Amino acid sequence: MAERRRERPASPVFETERADVDRADQILGRIEPRVFTPPMRELTPETSYGFDVIAFARDVLNRPLDPWQEFVVIHACELLEDGRPRFRKVLVIVSRQQGKTELGVVLTLYWLFIEQVALVLGTSTKLAYAVESWEKALAHAQRVPELADDIPPRGGIRRTNGETMLKLSTGSRYLVAASNPEGGRSLTIDRLILDELRQHLDYSAWDAAVPATDAVPDAQIWCLTNAGSDRSIVLNDLQDAATSFIETGKGDERLGLFEYSAPLGSSPLDLSALVQAAPNLGRRNDVDALLGDARRAVAKGGDLLNGFLTERMCIRVRRDVPPVWPAETWEHCRDPRSRRAGAAVLAVDVSPDRAYAAVSMAALNADGLPMGQVIRHGPGVAWMIPDIGKMVRDRSKSILP
Repeated sequence: MAERRRERPASPVFETERADVDRADQILGRIEPRVFTPPMRELTPETSYGFDVIAFARDVLNRPLDPWQEFVVIHACELLEDGRPRFRKVLVIVSRQQGKTELGVVLTLYWLFIEQVALVLGTSTKLAYAVESWEKALAHAQRVPELADDIPPRGGIRRTNGETMLKLSTGSRYLVAASNPEGGRSLTIDRLILDELRQHLDYSAWDAAVPATDAVPDAQIWCLTNAGSDRSIVLNDLQDAATSFIETGKGDERLGLFEYSAPLGSSPLDLSALVQAAPNLGRRNDVDALLGDARRAVAKGGDLLNGFLTERMCIRVRRDVPPVWPAETWEHCRDPRSRRAGAAVLAVDVSPDRAYAAVSMAALNADGLPMGQVIRHGPGVAWMIPDIGKMVRDRSKSILP
């Protein structure tokens, strides 16, 4: 397939002007992200492989990218002087139903058929979602004769024994996995797609997949998501680090951020804010329908409003849960003079959505009264087993005296 590399097109003209918000039927989403990592140099067909991706989508797949997708691939696929991608990690934040999953599918096919990388791994919060993207990619390839010819009739497509794999005659493979502590382990990954990063509530899935790219000098990791809450620690950490680099020039220069979001504090009824989070608004997405949802969210408030801010406006929302016991109640029960007199027991508690967990210890004191203390609490559950094991092994360092 190497000979299929086509002449790259000239840089497209992007619609970066402010949207006319006086009439809903004149609204067009903003193509340029509100926040993005600026390029190091002029982006041309020689300095970004994104131009190749655009041509591949248009001329080979017959599925032209949307204007915002073109902007992202040109900027996110910037090349270093030695030919490697400038960004080792790419974070794309965009509202729901804008085409971020389709962008991942097109990139995957480009990497497989044009770049011919050894392995592309696609992950999502549920294996079924990752498989759905795999099926879309396969369907796109099978509709193009010159791509279908590279899929061997025997062994090219596998959907058995819990494995979903596309293997080309060149040896390139496309696998999928769920975002969990096992997804990506024991593999060497050239291109990694982490879909719905907002659902990564701890680093267990990240730690399984991302280090599998370490041995590949030109590896690239794409994180596709809409905004999260305070529980989305992986997304929030990456977003904060990338924003800090944009503002200060210090930090991880190989982390790229392309954030389509409304400014913090924007009203859901503000069209000038909505167009910044939804680049396909007025193109593929209905403006009146979105405004209808916005009005209901504002009128109802609560979870409905928080959901709209997060999913449709890409504004990070804190989802604090009121405590069962007020802080002053716990303070009233505190007794720093109490000492354990007998054996202690451990207790664990996990929130229903597995977003938070806690480990506590309890025992009887010298007066025969129960006493207890929270030893550790934190997001996710991946930390619990190793920590509890260490507590059991090292009893002499118990928190309770």
